[in-house]
Amino acid sequence: MKRRSLLVCLILAVMWRSLALADVTSAVEADNTKADSPPPAPYYQSGEKGWFWYEQPPAKPVRQKQPEPQPLVTAPQTAAAATVPAKQEEDPNDPLVRMKRVQEAIERAQARAVLEPTPANVQAFMVANAQAQAQAAQFAETWQQVLWQTPQLDYRLVKPADDQAIHAFNDAKLAINEGFLRQASQQYGLFFFFRSTCAYCHKLAPILRQFASTYGFHIMPVSLDGQGLPEFPAFQTSQQIALELKVEAVPAIFLVEPKKRDIQPVSYGFITWDELRSRIYTILNKHSANPQQVQQEEHERYLQAQPNPIRQPTRITPEARP
Repeated sequence: MKRRSLLVCLILAVMWRSLALADVTSAVEADNTKADSPPPAPYYQSGEKGWFWYEQPPAKPVRQKQPEPQPLVTAPQTAAAATVPAKQEEDPNDPLVRMKRVQEAIERAQARAVLEPTPANVQAFMVANAQAQAQAAQFAETWQQVLWQTPQLDYRLVKPADDQAIHAFNDAKLAINEGFLRQASQQYGLFFFFRSTCAYCHKLAPILRQFASTYGFHIMPVSLDGQGLPEFPAFQTSQQIALELKVEAVPAIFLVEPKKRDIQPVSYGFITWDELRSRIYTILNKHSANPQQVQQEEHERYLQAQPNPIRQPTRITPEARP
């Protein structure tokens, strides 16, 4: 009985193994068949078959990831290429180096006194600060002495800073402007462009009328709308002049030299008496009136004769030449 049972078990085991091997073989053959068989044709090329909703669509091909490019390994630099130029040693006698060290010493003493406020640290910073102030005072005193002995460097002779000197400067400048304008009025005239509806034109007209009467300028008023002003009832209406001078804003004043037919714009819009006087002088002289013109020229000549460290020509060493 036992032998029969063992025999039956052996037979069942052999049959089970055979079935398992058969299934594996069938699966491998099916995979090989799928790999060797061509891909199914699309539905629009299978007219006689048509498309059936219950059919599974073909599986999408799986894209294989491409290997990432490996970074190129460069050859190690030679000793000559990898050599870093050595830092040049600082000259202890260089004024910039000395000033830098003084500033660092003061800042270091201050930082130590703030972070560690012991009596010794605070006193050390006070001493360093007092020494710096004494050095600055000596510099300012020497500056004043050099300035007193070299008037060409004293710019106050050109542009005064004292109140009384400023008043004297302005009075002398006014006298120069007025004398020059009285002479210029014998050679130059003024064009005055306006509109009767312009509020600024009405404000400027009496000032310009009095200005011309004071210095002797002849004014030719030109109306752009065919209407006059109370101060200029007689006027010209030539639109051609306004087009040639490109007058687009009023009031407008032009300086005219009739003999040379030279016309220069002076102002657009409202302008005060003083500004009008100053502009005419500057236009004709290419600079403003300056009572200290002689001192300014001496100041400029002195500076030009001195070596200028700011504009020193750059020296090209043989190594730097191409």
